[in-house]
Amino acid sequence: MIFDVDVAASEAEEAVENNALYKEHIDTYLKLIYENRSTKEFDEYTFIKEVIMPAMAGNSEQTYKEFDNCISSPQASSCLPRIQNRLKQTKYKALLREVSIIPEAYNQVLAYAQRNHDLAYCNESSGNGCLNLAQFKRNVESGVFFPVISARGVRTPTPKPETASKTSRNTATCTTGTVCFTAGTLIETDKGLKAIETFTGGELIWTRNDITLEYGYRPVIATKATPDQPIFQVTVKNHQGDIETLETTAEHPFWIKDTGWLKASLLEQGMILLDRNNQEVEVLSQYLLPNHTDTVYNIEAHSWV
Repeated sequence: MIFDVDVAASEAEEAVENNALYKEHIDTYLKLIYENRSTKEFDEYTFIKEVIMPAMAGNSEQTYKEFDNCISSPQASSCLPRIQNRLKQTKYKALLREVSIIPEAYNQVLAYAQRNHDLAYCNESSGNGCLNLAQFKRNVESGVFFPVISARGVRTPTPKPETASKTSRNTATCTTGTVCFTAGTLIETDKGLKAIETFTGGELIWTRNDITLEYGYRPVIATKATPDQPIFQVTVKNHQGDIETLETTAEHPFWIKDTGWLKASLLEQGMILLDRNNQEVEVLSQYLLPNHTDTVYNIEAHSWV
């Protein structure tokens, strides 16, 4: 989700140009890297920067054109499932590993992975809201699911009050954007911890500016409750060994160390999050709670700019 109005337009345009990739695209990139790695002249950094990244941009533009042609045609009901089935076959883990020496390339691939998931499963996730062709078109064109490089802030996993360790300080760090958590999630304010469902507006919450890395309190400008949302359970362990459980929506983004934003539904075991003190928090597990929905609560904080 894009948090700052002044960057929304440019990020939306970039999101249109940087859509998902197909399995054959990934296979081609990996083959090129493996084949050229055996040559004496091979410079991995330059090769990824000058060959792989432009190829990804070009291929992603082709996929967008295919999406656009499909959803604008009378055959949309037949071509859309075909496109989604192709997207479901795309796996990004190997490519992420190969391009990790260049942060920009890594973030670019993460963005594709996230867009891929949004578009491939949009008819199956009420949290995503893509329940029909019109909504699918909005997801393709709007860039609203593009948190990896456009979000403003940091979130840290938070225990619910009834399960919180007395020694734990892993409270949720809100940002200049919208967060979606179940009732009982604790948010750090200037007056102490406060359950997310009790916010009314005007409270000062602890935030971080992604650009300047400045920390500080920003006022809450909006609150919202949304019922019947699918819930992911994320279990993490902090640097002190405390294990905590967080319940959140699929789209809620988390800050991954040395990477950027990744939403809850794409978290994997072993990924490292960072808390407000830049301490490491390890993801132990993540899964969709079966046959379970809940009301989630959103708060929006005032922008840093």
